[in-house]
Amino acid sequence: MNWKNINVRTKLLTGFIIVALIGAFIGFIGYKGLNDVMDSADEIIEVRLPSIKALLEVSTNQNRVIVANRGLANPLMKSQDAREKQYDLLETSWKDIDIAWKIYELLPQSTEEAIEWKNFVQLWEQWEPLAKKINELAKEKDKLISSGLSFDDEVVKAFDQNVFDQLAQANNLYYSTHESLDKLIEINNQIAHVEDIKSNESLDNAVMGLMIVVLLGVLVSIILGLIITLGITSPLNKGVKFAESIAAGDLTATIDVNQKDEFGKLADSLKNMVEKLREVVESVISGANNIASASEEISSSSQEVSQGASEQASSAEEISSSMEEMTSNIQQNTDNSQQTEKISAKAAEDIIEGSSNVNQTVEAMKKIADKVTIISDIAFQTNILALNAAVEAARAGEHGRGFAVVAAEVRKLAERSQIAANEINVLSKSSVDIAIKSGTLLNSIVPDIQKTSKLVQEITAASIEQNSGAEQINSAINQLNQVTQQNAAASEEMATSSEELASQAEQLKDIISFFKIDAKSKVFTAKKENKVKVAHIKHQTTNHKPQTTNKKGYDLELYDDGKHSEFEKF
Repeated sequence: MNWKNINVRTKLLTGFIIVALIGAFIGFIGYKGLNDVMDSADEIIEVRLPSIKALLEVSTNQNRVIVANRGLANPLMKSQDAREKQYDLLETSWKDIDIAWKIYELLPQSTEEAIEWKNFVQLWEQWEPLAKKINELAKEKDKLISSGLSFDDEVVKAFDQNVFDQLAQANNLYYSTHESLDKLIEINNQIAHVEDIKSNESLDNAVMGLMIVVLLGVLVSIILGLIITLGITSPLNKGVKFAESIAAGDLTATIDVNQKDEFGKLADSLKNMVEKLREVVESVISGANNIASASEEISSSSQEVSQGASEQASSAEEISSSMEEMTSNIQQNTDNSQQTEKISAKAAEDIIEGSSNVNQTVEAMKKIADKVTIISDIAFQTNILALNAAVEAARAGEHGRGFAVVAAEVRKLAERSQIAANEINVLSKSSVDIAIKSGTLLNSIVPDIQKTSKLVQEITAASIEQNSGAEQINSAINQLNQVTQQNAAASEEMATSSEELASQAEQLKDIISFFKIDAKSKVFTAKKENKVKVAHIKHQTTNHKPQTTNKKGYDLELYDDGKHSEFEKF
């Protein structure tokens, strides 16, 4: 594959990938060297140093156990405080040995180290019981002394001899275990030393590898950069020269880039652009001539549009004035219907209140009738009592004659009271019937009044709606008038613009003559056109005040086909 035909993206991507791979390889070499160094350091720090420390801890505390046992076996150590200190030292040493022992067992071991550790454990298992037995014998000796025996007693001396024998045997095993511990420590020291040498060698190798790879990477990057740069700048310079020729107006210039990458495609595109530009220049020259002739026709047409807009604006102003007067009449009808509605509602309320008063009157008359009936009953009873009094007066003879006269008068009064009560009762019943009929009549009038009020409300709502519609129509007419005036102004501007357009067309011809095409460039001479006069409109602002009249409105015939009869007149 030819390098020139590879696209720029692939070239740049290939270069960056190669540089990235070099960087990754450098990073890999550095990481591998650092990882080797870290492995060796981890082996020394995390394994060997803790192993040596634990083994030294075991060795140190074993020495303390030996020293403490020897002190307890010495017949001259008779102070109980000194002996207690040795017992404390033994207890602490055994605990420290156990801790260090567990730490060491958890750490990794080499093959040689594992074999030596197994040998050490066997020796330790032989020495540890003897060391602890010496401790127990020393405690038994202390018990004998506490029981009253002296240090010169034969029994005590026999214990001392036994302790010495055990101590001698333990010392032989101590030397063997100590020798094994030294071997384990030496093995860990040797491994740590080997790891240290290994880490230094890994570091040296990594540094050397990095230097070689870095030098090779720099060299490859420079070579690759030069190849890519030359592949980009060479066709780019040709494109720049070609563009400069086009900028100078030379549309006959050519570009020769024989490759299939983006720059080759760009060169082909520039060739096509120049060909299209040449065609566009020729079309613009032809179009400029057409524009110049069309501007004359536009100027003439704008005059006709301006005259028609003037007539239409005048008619719209007249219609707007008539609509405003009609709106005023509709508003007056709305106000009258609202006043009628209020009067009807007030009359309905008054009738309802009168009906309530009639009902109260009926109830009061019924109570009066009841009271009159009671009075009639009292008069009847009084008449009977007067009759009985007259009978008793007759029985009394001369002595009851005066009482008989009084009884007769009381009877006459009772009869007259009963007659009057009966008359009042009849009148009360008659008044109740009349009041009931009046209340019924008032109650029957209330729905009619309410219906009338509702109809008046509907008339009011319709009037308000008509008023709103008339206002909208008036607003639409005003907007139409404004649009008409704007159209007239636009027609004036269009006429002016057409003149300017003709001038711009001539200037465009002069500008296009800058380009050099296959044929010899033509020189155009601007042609002066006669300006077309445009009829101007006197813009008027309608500001008619509504007039209130008693007429039914205006008879506006908005259509000349008889359809105006389909609309409601006010």
